[in-house]
Amino acid sequence: MQHDQDSIKFCGAQYDKVKTLIYLNHEADNLAVLKAFSLLTCYSPLSTDQVTLDGPWHWLSMGVRLAIQMGLHKSATYVDHQQPGALRRVFWQLVNSDRMASSCWGRPSAFRLSDCDVPPPSPDDFPFPDIGSAIFIQAIRLGEVTSEITEINVQQRQILPDEATRLATMLCAWLRDLLGHLRLFDMHGTKLPFNQHAYELHIQYFATIAQLDMLDRPNAHWRPAIPSLVAASCMARLDKEIRRQEETTYLLRIHGFLCMVAAVPIICYQHESEEQRAAEMGELEVIYSVSQRLQTRYGGSDLMLRKLARLQQGTQRDTTQVSKGPPDMLGISRWVAGYLPDLFPFPCAFCPGMDLLQSDDISLHDRLFTLLSVSFDGLLTDTHFNLADMLLTGYRGFGGGCGTDFEGPFIGR
Repeated sequence: MQHDQDSIKFCGAQYDKVKTLIYLNHEADNLAVLKAFSLLTCYSPLSTDQVTLDGPWHWLSMGVRLAIQMGLHKSATYVDHQQPGALRRVFWQLVNSDRMASSCWGRPSAFRLSDCDVPPPSPDDFPFPDIGSAIFIQAIRLGEVTSEITEINVQQRQILPDEATRLATMLCAWLRDLLGHLRLFDMHGTKLPFNQHAYELHIQYFATIAQLDMLDRPNAHWRPAIPSLVAASCMARLDKEIRRQEETTYLLRIHGFLCMVAAVPIICYQHESEEQRAAEMGELEVIYSVSQRLQTRYGGSDLMLRKLARLQQGTQRDTTQVSKGPPDMLGISRWVAGYLPDLFPFPCAFCPGMDLLQSDDISLHDRLFTLLSVSFDGLLTDTHFNLADMLLTGYRGFGGGCGTDFEGPFIGR
């Protein structure tokens, strides 16, 4: 299913009507207004690098303030309410939207959960628990890890070994505890029927692994290692299936950011064999294709595509500086090496990146330090640049305002 121009115009018109009703204080039911704010965070009419009061960041902030005014951050509020489950679902939806927005834009979180005592959502908060409720509950759990990673990146500090291993443990536990109908494969390694919600949930999971791997680069030398490369390949494989099923129309705005998370490690790693390069180009083609389809509906996709084009051009210019990195430059990969089998317990045929986990003639631990690297000294503008910053859709030090038009995944290749 493609984006139809009439439906896009209709969506924009409805968005303007909702804005007008909110500004006129038309709705007396605060819960209904809070639900409207939650929906508005899923739509972006403008490019996300613009400073504006018309976009998801603005509506999210208004939703957070209203939720706090209503006392939704305190469990006592729910005791005598007629719809405690609905209140808790909306509250945690705002919390998760805040987490993803902070991850995407690199801005401080609007919620301080240390000030909240509301338990995470449970099946009891839903009138009819189903796969949608299960997905929501697991997305909130996964958001805890995303939130911690984002906080470390916002603070611009080096991640500590115990932090990296604790976050890896949380991710392993999250994947292990998934219910059967939310998994990609059954216990025998057989692929389960296509389920878009489960696919999107796993794409967020793989993106979290890649973001964790990126935290260890506080300077201009970022060396993609096995965790981010395998995660990116897995994401591309799932996006390919979503595209094949013609379900890209239903992807949310945040998926454009997740596409960029997947593309960065693939672009930055220089494969040696023709077969690997072909697989890489196929994965990039899928990622760019999905991003372009999102471009017709979400304002931030243009900026992301420009950033990826600039990064790809830059890595091509700097291929003469490709070299092998010393082991001490890959701290996170070294710390989480023992967790890789549990982070990626999938069949080898799942995606090309799974081949990186195979250890025929060299140990998995040693393979972490044999990947090639690219220097970005002449490309990046910030002295203390962390490649995780490149993912931030409000970051102007890389690709913002550069005037580089997107030309597709084969620039200079």
